[in-house]
Amino acid sequence: MSFLKYVNKPLLAVFCLCLCVFCGYYFFAGNDGAGDADVPVLTIAGGNPDAGEEPWLISSSVGEEALLSGVTAQDGKDGDLTASVVLESVSAFDADNVRTVTYAVCDSDGNVTKGKRRIAYTDYTGPKFSLSEGLRYTTMNLSDAVSAVGAVDVLDGDLSEHIRIDNYVLGATELGACEMTLSVANSAQTTSRVTIYIPVVSSLSSVPYVTLSDYIVYAARGVAFSPKDLILSVSSAIPGETLSPADVTVHTDLDMETAGQYIVSYTVKNSAGVTGTTYLTVVVE
Repeated sequence: MSFLKYVNKPLLAVFCLCLCVFCGYYFFAGNDGAGDADVPVLTIAGGNPDAGEEPWLISSSVGEEALLSGVTAQDGKDGDLTASVVLESVSAFDADNVRTVTYAVCDSDGNVTKGKRRIAYTDYTGPKFSLSEGLRYTTMNLSDAVSAVGAVDVLDGDLSEHIRIDNYVLGATELGACEMTLSVANSAQTTSRVTIYIPVVSSLSSVPYVTLSDYIVYAARGVAFSPKDLILSVSSAIPGETLSPADVTVHTDLDMETAGQYIVSYTVKNSAGVTGTTYLTVVVE
């Protein structure tokens, strides 16, 4: 005897209809799109490492906006997601001075799409040091010397607080100057170093001194540069005695045709026979 003989057919029809409605609601409404198979489409103009494209060229002075230029995102459900694209990571420079940027975008269902692009800066230079005042000490104070030096980077801005002492040598010259090598690194892991000489004198008030407009100078290779043009004034440390730039002896092995760091010394002697020296660091790029 058939089982259906005992089943109330109208009731069975109602049951089947309810089951269909429930299933439809669960899969299309109840999940609220949680099962959406669509993922955002990330479009990156240029620099695709997998396609062997040339690096995307940007200016280092524009900042994060430049890294996001030419990157768009679309989603079948959410539409334009370009404003939601984020920088997941930016690598350090590789051997070709190129960085790899990883982008990510997420839609309202939690679907994430990532993409990469190789970038190169058209105007990049590493961190640069600055020293606008001459340093002289009767007793060498390392912390004061470091705090007087600044460092600026085109990517990260002011890096002065990150300057470190790599090495120092007290009494490195005949007049007892301290030789100090400083370093600083930016977020791209580019490290710059500079060596400065700091006079250590018996008395700040009795030793003659040459004041310069700058004490760390970056100069282009092959371009004429005259260290004597940086002299602002000359003090003899003797009341009533006047000295001029003509009384200053400038000594250096500066070679403007060869990149590197060079030390320029400015020496002056007053009528009492006391000699004072000021030092300039020239970085030929």
